[in-house]
Amino acid sequence: MKGITKLILAMSVGAFSAGGFGQDSSEFSFFKSMEGKWEGVQTRDTGEVVKTQSEFIILSDGNTVLERLVEDGMPMMTTYSEEEGVLVVKHYCALGTEPEFEAALMGDSKMSLALSPMSGYVSGEANFLNSISYEKVSTSEYIVASQASVEGATQSNRTVLTRVD
Repeated sequence: MKGITKLILAMSVGAFSAGGFGQDSSEFSFFKSMEGKWEGVQTRDTGEVVKTQSEFIILSDGNTVLERLVEDGMPMMTTYSEEEGVLVVKHYCALGTEPEFEAALMGDSKMSLALSPMSGYVSGEANFLNSISYEKVSTSEYIVASQASVEGATQSNRTVLTRVD
């Protein structure tokens, strides 16, 4: 009886592994390929230049990518996952909001994320990140451009990230 219970338990656990759900979308795979530690320099449209660090960690048997991000000493976090084959991105921002994004454009070496209409954020009513784009220059370098709505005005940033591990 114990052997049957162990077999049923092993089969149940196996049914919930990533292998049981098919292939990742190309959008989600894009972020999985960034696994590791990165450092960079961000140039803001104000002319200010700050240091950044990111670490992309694959969690939950390959079903979630967690980005731990520090910009100018301010820690933030972004999660990347899939729901029914659709990329789901949620950013926990230093601006005090939690915008969600969806893939807007995908190319061989580029990925653009646009604010999901479901987020409900409106420029001038809240401060929030409203778009992010990633350009893969090489396996060890990415350019990340972002725009945020801050007090009703658009602020742009450009970061060059370099892999450090």
